[in-house]
Amino acid sequence: MNTFQSLETFSEPRYISIAGIERELQRLWRSAVEADQAILRASSLNLLIFSPSPEDADAVTAMLNDLVARHPGRVVIMVEGERTEEPGLEAWVSAYCLTTGAGRKHLCCEQVIIVAHGDARYDLPSAVIPLVVADLPVVLCWRGKETVESAFPRQEIPEQHSHTSRRGASPFGDQIFDRLARTCDRIIVDSDRFENPTAELVHLAEAVRYYQGQPAITDLNWARLTTWRQLTAQFFDSPDLCAYLPRLNRVTVEYEDTNPAQALLLVGWLGSRLGWEPDTGVSSSAFRVSSLDSASTGPNSKPETRNSELTLRLRSPGHVVEVELRATEPSEDVPCGLASLVLAVEEAPAARFSISCDRQRMYAITSVERDGGSGMRRTVVMESPGEAELMAQELDILGRDRVFEDALDFASQIVRIVIIAINGNGN
Repeated sequence: MNTFQSLETFSEPRYISIAGIERELQRLWRSAVEADQAILRASSLNLLIFSPSPEDADAVTAMLNDLVARHPGRVVIMVEGERTEEPGLEAWVSAYCLTTGAGRKHLCCEQVIIVAHGDARYDLPSAVIPLVVADLPVVLCWRGKETVESAFPRQEIPEQHSHTSRRGASPFGDQIFDRLARTCDRIIVDSDRFENPTAELVHLAEAVRYYQGQPAITDLNWARLTTWRQLTAQFFDSPDLCAYLPRLNRVTVEYEDTNPAQALLLVGWLGSRLGWEPDTGVSSSAFRVSSLDSASTGPNSKPETRNSELTLRLRSPGHVVEVELRATEPSEDVPCGLASLVLAVEEAPAARFSISCDRQRMYAITSVERDGGSGMRRTVVMESPGEAELMAQELDILGRDRVFEDALDFASQIVRIVIIAINGNGN
C-alpha cells in the first residue's frame, strides 16, 4: 500500500546560474545531512520535460505530486520564456520530499527549472544534457503544441537547423528535439496537444522509423486507448466469438471532434493486429471527407467545419473492410476521447460488437448481437485517467512498444491515402 501522502518542499526554488546547477544540488543534500534529517535521496530515472510556456510549466509542477511517488528521480523542466531581443537562460533548483502518513519526510527528489528567453532556446540541450544522472534511464516528455511547418519525412534529421523555427513547430525536425532525443531512452509526446493531430501522426510514424527504438517513442493518446483496447479484445475471448474476427467487414468509430488521433490509432491497432491493409488502389470517390482536421485542406490550414466524416476501405484476406470515422461534439466534462466503436459482420451469420460511452465518461456499455445466438450486454466502469496517471503508466515502460508502433504506422498510411485522395478530388 502506498503510504505517501503529499509532496512537500524540502528546499524552496533558488535562482542559480546555469554553471552552478550541479553544485547547488550537491549543497542541498549536504545541508540535509548537516540538519540530521532522515531522508532518502531517490533517483530511478532522469525526466526531461519540454514546456512551451511558463503557464504550462506551472501545470507540470502541479502534476509532479502524483508522478514522483511512483517514479522519483531528477526532473529537469525546460521552459520557453518570452521571445525577447536579449536571449538568456535562467535556472531554479529545488528539492521535494514525499511525506508519510505521520508527516515525516521520507523520499526526496530534485527539480531543476531552466527558462530560455529568445534564441537561447537553442542552448537548452547544452544546458540540460550535462545534468543527466549517469546510468539511469533518460525520458523526454515533449509538451509542445505542434503544427506541421517542415517537410518530414527526411532521409535524416540534420544536427543543425537554421534559427527560423517558431514556437509550435513540429518537433520531429527541430534542433532541440533531435539533440535531446539522442541522449534519451524514451520519448513521450501527446498527439492530443498537437494543433494538427492527423497530419502529425505521419510525422510521428516517420520519427519512430528514423530512431529505430533508440530512443523508443510513444504517445499519451495511445495510453488513453488502453481501456478501449481491453474491452474490444474481451469480445473475442471465447472461441465461438473469436471465429467472427476474420469475417469483420465494417468498423464504425465515433470520436470527439477535438481528437481524431485516437480514432485513427484505434483503427490502426485493429488493422495491424488483424492483418488488414490500406487499399491504395481505391479511387478517390471511395473517400468521403468533410473535415478531418487540417489533413483535408493542407498541412498548415485550420479545420473550417466540425462533425468530420471519413469513409475508406481496407483489405482483409478474402474481403473488403469498410471503416467509417465520425466526429461528435466534445464532452465538456471529459474532452478529447472516443464516443463509440462498432465492429460488424454483415454477411450471414451476422454479428455486431459495440462499445458506447456515456457522455459523462463514467461507464461504458458493451453489447454483442448475433444471428442464431444469445446476445450479451454489460455495463463497465470507463476509466479516464488524468495526465499524471498516463505519464506514470508510460514511465513503467522503458523499452519499445511494438504494438503501438505497428498501430501508428497503419494509421499514418491511412492519413497519407486520405490526403492523396483529397488532392485527387481537388479539395
